[in-house]
Amino acid sequence: MECCQYLPLQQYVNQLSEFCDVNESSLKFMLGMAYLHFDEPEKAAQCFTEASKGVANEPFLREKIIQSDEVEVRQLEVLYYLKVLKQFEEFGAPDVVVSFAKTAISIADDDDPNVATLWSKVFKYELELEHNEEAYSAMIANPESTRRKDCLRQLLVTLSERGDLQSIVSFPYIDLEDEVVSILESRARSVDLTSQNYYDLLYAFHVNRTNWRKAGSVMYEHAMRLSRECSGKRGLQRQAQCYLAAMNALRLVDSQYAWIVKPVPSAKPKTERLFVRPSSLTQYHYHVLIIKSNHQVLLWTYSFCSSGMGKPRM
Repeated sequence: MECCQYLPLQQYVNQLSEFCDVNESSLKFMLGMAYLHFDEPEKAAQCFTEASKGVANEPFLREKIIQSDEVEVRQLEVLYYLKVLKQFEEFGAPDVVVSFAKTAISIADDDDPNVATLWSKVFKYELELEHNEEAYSAMIANPESTRRKDCLRQLLVTLSERGDLQSIVSFPYIDLEDEVVSILESRARSVDLTSQNYYDLLYAFHVNRTNWRKAGSVMYEHAMRLSRECSGKRGLQRQAQCYLAAMNALRLVDSQYAWIVKPVPSAKPKTERLFVRPSSLTQYHYHVLIIKSNHQVLLWTYSFCSSGMGKPRM
């Protein structure tokens, strides 16, 4: 229907409703569409809500709008609200989308396959509205693990881009904490250090959970990347800060666990070893950062290949 046709449609429905009580819900639906095109989402939402009462009885709503053979009234209402949601998404009314999605969730059965989609809608638009707590709650409530992880990634990236690091660090995450670390580590290793620093965020995340060894490991990895990618005085200063942060974190760990191991693949494979195919042999250097009880800092390097481990080099 063309936009210019919604005005006569609105007038027709208003006149018809004065004396006709047939297909009232269908008329309310069409009136809601007219209000939506006239940029009156509140009036449209009221009309769509009133129209939901006839989804099980009126052929127009069932056959033309919902287009489903479902006979269960509750499921028909859920499908109806999903159709209505798409209209408000197209017209950019996120607050109404959230409201209708929550209404549909309250109607749906626990095993309704559309519940996960509805929670994803709530999460998406709560996050868009910068309602971070509500977005987090919607993510946790989603019954599908795959969708939860997708929402989690979107939550972390969006909040980090907004600079809302406090929310990222403070959310409990329940059973998604390992996934949070995995996502942040992946972002830290793939993003240019000069554009956005996820290492500091990871460090704060581990410190907030008193995981000092992982916090130290993050700062050590950050320093190693800085040594390769950021030259000059500023790069050296940042390296020093990272090493100091790593040392301070490891000093809070029991002395027998106050060490970090980071593998660095060698550029050239060793070929002189016996009983090993040259093409399958790779040498690694393991840098071990150790904070001793007297606060002495040692950096050992181990050479390792598939046939054994070499002697440590100070």
